[in-house]
This record gives sequence, structure tokens and C-alpha cells, in this order.
Amino acid sequence: MRKVLPAIFCLAPCFAKAQLNDSTIILKLRRINHQVSGGACNTGNGRLISNRAMNLFLSDKVGSYLSNTTDLSLFKNNLTLNTGTGSFNVNHNFYNSNKPDEPAKKFFSAGASANLYNTYNAAINNRKYNNELGFTVKHTWMGKTASHYSCTAQSSSTVSHKTYMDVQRSLILRQLETELTKDSREFETTLDSLYKTRAIPADTAGYYKAVKDPFYQNLEAKYIRRFADMQCDALLESNSYNSISTSWTSLFAYLPVLKQHAAVTPGLTAKLQNKKSYPLEAGLYHTRFWEIRKAGRFFLTGSITAFLNNSAKADLLKKITQDEYRRLGGADSASLKAFTGEDIYTGAYSNFITPAAAIRLVYYPPSSHIGISVSAEKNMGTYHPFNLCAGMPVVLINKQGKSSFNIEFRVSSFDVTNQVRPDKSFGEKTSVAVLFGIPFSNIVY
Repeated sequence: MRKVLPAIFCLAPCFAKAQLNDSTIILKLRRINHQVSGGACNTGNGRLISNRAMNLFLSDKVGSYLSNTTDLSLFKNNLTLNTGTGSFNVNHNFYNSNKPDEPAKKFFSAGASANLYNTYNAAINNRKYNNELGFTVKHTWMGKTASHYSCTAQSSSTVSHKTYMDVQRSLILRQLETELTKDSREFETTLDSLYKTRAIPADTAGYYKAVKDPFYQNLEAKYIRRFADMQCDALLESNSYNSISTSWTSLFAYLPVLKQHAAVTPGLTAKLQNKKSYPLEAGLYHTRFWEIRKAGRFFLTGSITAFLNNSAKADLLKKITQDEYRRLGGADSASLKAFTGEDIYTGAYSNFITPAAAIRLVYYPPSSHIGISVSAEKNMGTYHPFNLCAGMPVVLINKQGKSSFNIEFRVSSFDVTNQVRPDKSFGEKTSVAVLFGIPFSNIVY
């Protein structure tokens, strides 16, 4: 019997292709359940829920931190806003699952990025808008998810994590089978009555394809999704695990639409120049994630990035207003009209590449919606400040108890070792910002 049952499950897709009905859909659900429940609980690690259910579980847990476009979101769409830099990003995930039960392994996302602060500031102060509009692209590879659980009862009144989840899945499956069969019978009864009253053509093959196929395809998608949803909810409500961990690696790039410009002069007696730069950016990010039932939730991210920088943007030149330029005896007053309202940079201008390495740790205590984040970043080359950040991320939940809105209050300290601007005080190099992350639309599961 043990050999016959897996064989039946393996043949399920073949029957499904020939004729999709309530029986073949139920067989698919049982096959998904068998892939999880099959196997002895002797190592303390393995699968507690189906692949799609785990995708939903991770979308909730991983979705508790979304502050930047480089952060992972398992929703089809998301937007982020940083009040410190003024950057606003909208992203779309192109991942689509073609199988009844598969883990999210890799996906591609793309979006647009703009600087709202520069736009607003230019409009209010009648300044020329310095373009910071561009496109973002990101490819993410998900690592294997590991679930660790108890194989023995935690007390005399409980069962092991594995046994509890196996029983819960069986109960869920039985409930769905009953509901699915009822939906199918009601549909078939309605079709039969229409056929008897000749409200539909006598060509049974024709109406089967036109009416039955779409109905059962939608019914299949509905119940496979419900099976995943209910498994995920059972695991979230019971916390029947010791820890769940995964990882992901992302390759990210920011592609500006237009070049940026700056009004630069080597000296007050020299001619003003319109220097242009193309702020291309690329980076490699790797994150390790741990959801530990008794300790809390951890995100550890390391990154290596590089971007095209320049001495004006890096604050390596002296910046003065146009009034100060005139007062100090600037010789090229005729060219000022071309830079209406813009600041003037004085000194030797150059473009260069700035590589950087960073590390970030985010932690949420057990059952808490408020966490802490700390990060450190070291820039290298011509521009080489060491920066530190500390934040308080907050995740808001919806009526279903799932993560729906992210806010982070962040304090950033620039050049803490005084390598770039030793003339500035600690307060002058410290900024406060609020970051928003909003996932929306469907989950890519």
C-alpha cells in the first residue's frame, strides 16, 4: 500500500491533463500534503507546511522590514519613501508561479526612482530642477528555507511540532475536500438542469470546453491557494517550530535617465563651467534571515556597492550661493544667468567611482511590532567616509494580523571618523529621517 499511494500521486498530473474535475483537484491537494507529511520526524528539521504556504509565511515575516528598494518584498508591488534623501521608489515584481506548489526561488523586479525633495525645492525656490529620475532593476535568488522543530512533546498536555502540523494539515485538507466537492456538485447540478431545459447546446464537448474547463481551473487555483493560506495561518497561530531560516542574494542597479549637472569654477577669477555626471549605481546584497520562536526575528545584511561619484556631490568642494559669489568678486557674472538659483562649487572638479561595503542588523523581539536596526558603511577611494545609522523600525498589521505598512525612524551620522569634513561638528553631520515601505497587490507565491 505504501508503494501504491506515492505512485497514484505521481500519476495525478497525467489525469489532470486529461480531465480536470473535483477528483483530480482533490488528488493534487493530497499530493501536496503527502510531500510534506511523508518522512519520519527524527532529525528535527524538514518541512512543516507546503512550499506555497511557506512563501506566504515568509512574505509576512520578511515583510516586517521594508525601508529601501533593495530590501526584499514578496508582494507584486511596493513603494518606499525616504524623507531624509527625498527618494521615492515604486517597484514591480515580475515573478509568476506556473506550478501548484513550488518555492519562490528567483525573481526579477524593476521600478522607477525619483527625488521628490529636489523637485519641491526647485519649484519653491525658483531653481533649475536637477534631475534625479531613473529606473531600478533587481534580480533576487532565494536560498533554501530550513525549518527546525521538536519531534517530541513539549509537555504532557501537548504533542510535537511535527505531529501538530501534520494533524492540522489533515484537518484542513478534509475541510477543503468537503467544500470543493460541494461546489463541484452544485455546478454540475446547475449544468444538468440547463441541459435538460435546452438552455445550452446539445453539443456536450463544446460546452464542456467553454464552461467546465474555466470553472474547474478557477476552482483549482482557489483551493490550492486556500490550502496554502490555511497552512500558513495554522503555523503563525500555533508557533509550532523552533526556528525558520532562509537567505537571499540580490543584484541591484540604478540607471539614471538623464545626467546631473553642477555649476563649478576652479577659482573666483575663472569661468563658470557646467559639469555633468551620470550617477549610475550597482550593488550586490546578501541577507540571512532567522525567525526564532523564543529569541525573535533577525535580518543580517552585507553589501558591496559602487556608484559614479563626483567632487561636488561628495561635498569635497566649497559651496557658495550666487550672492556670495558676487560679493567675493566672482568674475564670470555673465554666466550666472545659465545657473539661475543654483549654488556655485569652487575647486578642482572630478568624476570618480566610489566603492562601499556595508553591514546591517535588524532585530524584532518575539511577538513585537517594534524593532531596532543598526548599520555601518565604509566608502573607499577618493571619497571615503565611515557612516553609522541607528533606527527603530515599526511594522503595522492589517485586520488579518499580517504585515501591511512599514515605518522606520532613523538617525544617521556621516563621516564619524572625520576623514572627509573634519571642519564640521558631529551635529552638522547627523540627520534624522523617516522611511516608509508599503507593499501592495498580491503576494508572489
